[in-house]
Amino acid sequence: MQVGKVLEALAQREEALKEEIEQLQRDKLKLRELFERYYEGYHHLTDEIAIAEQAYKNLVFIRNEEKGVAYNFLHQPLTVLGGDYINIRKTPIGCDIFVADVSGHDLGAAFNTVLLKAFFDENCRHGKSGSDFFNLLNHLLLRNNKVPRLVTAAFVQIDLESMSAEVVTAAHPPLLHLRNGGTVLKQISSEGGLLGMFEDMEYNARTIKLRKGDRLLLYTDGIPAAPHYDLETSTEIPLGMLGFTTLVEQFGELPQDDMLQRVWDYIQCWCQQKPDDDLLLFSLEI
Repeated sequence: MQVGKVLEALAQREEALKEEIEQLQRDKLKLRELFERYYEGYHHLTDEIAIAEQAYKNLVFIRNEEKGVAYNFLHQPLTVLGGDYINIRKTPIGCDIFVADVSGHDLGAAFNTVLLKAFFDENCRHGKSGSDFFNLLNHLLLRNNKVPRLVTAAFVQIDLESMSAEVVTAAHPPLLHLRNGGTVLKQISSEGGLLGMFEDMEYNARTIKLRKGDRLLLYTDGIPAAPHYDLETSTEIPLGMLGFTTLVEQFGELPQDDMLQRVWDYIQCWCQQKPDDDLLLFSLEI
């Protein structure tokens, strides 16, 4: 009688184990299906990121065409997607240059950069002044952005006939004007608030006279903000405008490409190759 109860208990236990094994197999199958869906989604997302990364690289690609001036630029986004934008286009009397800095380093920043490129391309067809362009751009950014992004920008129209430049800035770091030979450095900015944040902003223009051999430097705020970590004080020290302008004056007598590279290399050394923002540095020589 006792043996029968033991055998019955063993049979029940065997049946329970069988059900547990079957349930584990079903759970394993569900987990595998779930993993495959997640894995497929992951690859789809990485493909989208790769496409977005290439698209962003294309955004800061400047078409190789004669523009009446010599120019070069260096660019390093903090992540694969950045918010910096630079372009230069030939005009009947010279060229237009547009540099902008969108807050953030994500798809949202890259999307706003796409908008900026589209607006600049359209303005190149219509030839509006920098002030008119920024007023229109501010309105369009407010209308198209569900989530506002801080945008600073500078727009420069070079007139090679009158040898002058009209500069309009929107809360952007000042343009640097380096006289031929690197002897005089001026910081040029105009009154104008952030783009894409508030209605009824005003963007005023400043005009500067140019001479053959003059250089204009445009950049985003990651350059003066480049941090240096001081081991003795355990603090971060930004390069600052004084440090940046000192570098430009120090290497200003070099050929333009050499000057740009030497300034860039020093900034990279200053922040130990670890900037905390996108870096963009553009130089143009008349």
